[in-house]
Amino acid sequence: MRTLDRSSWRGGYRLDMAIAAGFTGLAMLELALSPTFEGTVDPWLIFFVLMQTAFLGLRRQFPLSVHLIASLGLALQVYSYPLGISTDATLITLYSAVAYASGLRAWAAVAVTVADIYWVISQFEVWGAWDLIGTYVLWMGMAVLGLFSRLQQTESENRTRRLTQLEDEQRSFRHRTVAEERARMGLSLI
Repeated sequence: MRTLDRSSWRGGYRLDMAIAAGFTGLAMLELALSPTFEGTVDPWLIFFVLMQTAFLGLRRQFPLSVHLIASLGLALQVYSYPLGISTDATLITLYSAVAYASGLRAWAAVAVTVADIYWVISQFEVWGAWDLIGTYVLWMGMAVLGLFSRLQQTESENRTRRLTQLEDEQRSFRHRTVAEERARMGLSLI
């Protein structure tokens, strides 16, 4: 299981909380200003939108859980309120699930996303094959970006580990060399 460095997570935590607050604020503003709802928004719609946006701050620590909650929120919103809003927060949660979750969990996130997209699009009769293809390309593009980020992070961790190993080997070699030289000098004095 891949673990995150605590110090890097704390730095990213502030950014993730800002993203969560921004997405939530924009979504609530969009709901409030939408002519579709004429100033009256059903509390369930607000709840479904919050499922998609409010947990973004925890996307690095609990990537699969946050993605599942956001995907469920999107599905419930589309089923209950087809004329609702689009937060696109699930794009971020998909990226995060692939980038930060363990391998099997990342694939589970992709599978959930494929099923979710298919189900959401099936709710709209006006969507054709090209709409479906374009949507899958967008979502799978986010998954590929997440995978690329994961590979970059893994490579960086491997380089750091190799560098640390080389430094340890050099330190050990220096200590052995000094010890051998001291032993040789001690023998030559006798």
